[in-house]
Amino acid sequence: MTATRALGSLVAFTVVTMWVNGPLGFFVPATYESILMLFGRIFAPWLIAVVGMLGILYVEILNCHLYARVLHLPSFSPARESGFVRMTVRLFERAPFFTIWPCAWSPLPY
Repeated sequence: MTATRALGSLVAFTVVTMWVNGPLGFFVPATYESILMLFGRIFAPWLIAVVGMLGILYVEILNCHLYARVLHLPSFSPARESGFVRMTVRLFERAPFFTIWPCAWSPLPY
């Protein structure tokens, strides 16, 4: 494989990594493992691990900033101050693992 083709494949892997782990990842569950196995057969597994980790870190930082910006909009004030959100925050302060587990099954940011 030429260097240009290899670089193009790694860029494609990074884009796919960001797509399936981003905000829309909720709609495409259980797709990333098969992508990892495919690219792990083509490239060195350590390289795929590093590139995948960097792609996921970028998406998570972007998610954090986007959620923070959207949730602090004045139009989201009623949702932010709702009883459900306050109850979830109190529960997280007491039992973070248990709170993250049900929130991971929902589109709610946790």
